[in-house]
Amino acid sequence: MAVPPQDDEQRLRDAWAAWCEELKQAGEDVLSAPCALSDRAEGLRWVTRLTRFGLEGGVEFSDPRFPVFYKPTHETVKVMSDNPDAAHWMATIRPDAEYVLHGTRGTGPRIMFTTLARREGGGMTQQSGLDTSALHVRPDGSFTIHVSRTACDGNWLELKDGAQSLLVRALFADRKAEIAPTVRLEEVGGMAAPPPLDAAAMAARLDMARMVGIGTTRSVRRYADELRRNPPNTFADRADGWGAGDPGVSYLHGAWKLEPDEALVLDIAPGECSFWNVQINNRWAESLDYLHRQVHLNARTAVARPDGTIRAILAHADPGLSNWLDSEGHGEGTMLVRCMDARTPPQATARAVPFASLKDYA
Repeated sequence: MAVPPQDDEQRLRDAWAAWCEELKQAGEDVLSAPCALSDRAEGLRWVTRLTRFGLEGGVEFSDPRFPVFYKPTHETVKVMSDNPDAAHWMATIRPDAEYVLHGTRGTGPRIMFTTLARREGGGMTQQSGLDTSALHVRPDGSFTIHVSRTACDGNWLELKDGAQSLLVRALFADRKAEIAPTVRLEEVGGMAAPPPLDAAAMAARLDMARMVGIGTTRSVRRYADELRRNPPNTFADRADGWGAGDPGVSYLHGAWKLEPDEALVLDIAPGECSFWNVQINNRWAESLDYLHRQVHLNARTAVARPDGTIRAILAHADPGLSNWLDSEGHGEGTMLVRCMDARTPPQATARAVPFASLKDYA
């Protein structure tokens, strides 16, 4: 067996040590956060979830010569106010290659394809996009998209300098009833098989996993802390660090806080748009448990007033009113309203009231 060069061995050791140290520090940051012990317990779970996100994106699926779509966010990995009404797939790409994306349309209202680049200081930013309004789909529901620097006939997604990822977002009005799309990506003229893993490559992948996974914990904490600097139970147009959100969406971000005997009355005017939803998150900007509880609403699931506005109630227990959002017993968290293709700006307000007085807000 060949002996690896000393510099490669040291680089591998250094990469492993840095990954372990930053993971430990991310946990310590959560454990020292000024919040309830139950929130800190969720925070540690959140760190493990983003660690999985980083290991998949950095170690398992980081070779752009063999792009594989993986799910960067789903029911148990939740990144930056993840959308309960969407599914995501991501693949690593490089800007000097050419790819073909094969897929099937599914039945949801919208799919968005975007290329992303890593921006200075952390996080991702969008470069180019294609959505289903411009997507040619064959009669059998299949489609092909060419991903390249040079324009071509048919569906085309432009590759630009710095492109590192291709992200697919599929939107659902009723996730349980609709058929999800399928996607597959291949490099044109690529290699038949990847080379065996060596020390230098593994070191680079660990560095990527640390930046993607553990680095995201810092980005999300900055985002949530920024929201908490505003008065609780208020909304703002946007927060710094939202560079990779869907380009067709307008967002209202907020932080909420409730005492045990309080509820939050949310009045939402989505305005003219093709899709909207509101979601409740925990302190770490993770959507609450949308598999088992009602923690978000959209135009399909909410009961609207005659004028199209929505009154929702965030509470620790079911108040027996329409549009109850379950807090899961949390005393604080973040919240988000998103509107797709908004022709008028969405508006939302929130106010804490005694739980016992909710009948006055029916």
